[in-house]
Amino acid sequence: MSLTEFAFWGWALLLGGAGQSGGQAPPTPAGQPRHLLAEPPLGRLDAAEQASLLAAVQVAILLPWGTPVPADTSHLVVQFVPDRSGYITEARVVRGLGPAANEAVLSALRQQHLAPELRNGRYVRVAYRLAIRAPGVGTAAQRREAITRWHRMATRRPGEPDSAFVRRVLPVAYAGHDGHLLAHAWRPSPYGRQLFFSRRSEDGDGTDVFVLDPYRPATYAVQVLPLNNRGSLPNYLAAVFFVDATADGRPELLALLNNYVYERDKESGAGGHATHYYTDVWQYISPGPDGRPRYRHGTAPRYLKELPTAAAVRRALARHQRHKAALRK
Repeated sequence: MSLTEFAFWGWALLLGGAGQSGGQAPPTPAGQPRHLLAEPPLGRLDAAEQASLLAAVQVAILLPWGTPVPADTSHLVVQFVPDRSGYITEARVVRGLGPAANEAVLSALRQQHLAPELRNGRYVRVAYRLAIRAPGVGTAAQRREAITRWHRMATRRPGEPDSAFVRRVLPVAYAGHDGHLLAHAWRPSPYGRQLFFSRRSEDGDGTDVFVLDPYRPATYAVQVLPLNNRGSLPNYLAAVFFVDATADGRPELLALLNNYVYERDKESGAGGHATHYYTDVWQYISPGPDGRPRYRHGTAPRYLKELPTAAAVRRALARHQRHKAALRK
């Protein structure tokens, strides 16, 4: 297998129910609209519950790219209500640090479960508050990753191996990667080859390709190329390869994706998931004003749709280019 073609062996499909996350909250008690609910009384978590919930929330916080790293002395206070099933509802920030950090904390909080308050065996709607110190940087790994995401760049130590470098500057993301790290000269650079790895996207449905691109001595721009999901289950990245798909003399990054689309038979009414193949295209365009490399999501030719292998995509591109050349004669 050459350096210009490799497979990212993917994550297992997330078929199981992990509960509700993100902004998807379960219905309010008795189906009442939220604006009609009275403010619930504040309860108090016992020490063990509070410590367990705080640790789970802190680990799940992922600060967005470009967000300044919170100071060690900073803290954020959230309020929430566990519903009858233990899902977190009515989550809001009581004391915040800024929109990006606030939303990252709420997203992490909504992924948790907490036993509801019961009195005489009946559910009681009670609110709780949780103070989170230095959200998103509770561990050394989180802090290191937050610094990289804030600056969108990383500095490499002299003689540092590829895997050690990536693991040091992106310890959280790299811990969940698919097991393959590629060094490849996608674009000409006097400072070395680009480094690539992939992992499940933050929302759990798609796939992200991380690119560490040297643009100054020992300095790498760190970017994420999102590969969108076109199905109803998490997609699977089958292969990434580099080829001139636009006939402009420069190779593009092509990502072959398996997408699982729910389809229903028109006659029988039976339904199931069918596999469909898509090729995503990313193009290098030019350095930005700060010298950092820039990429854009291109449009894959329609004739590449439903091709199941990288070899089939290469053959289709070659046939198309031969056809265009024949027409010019």
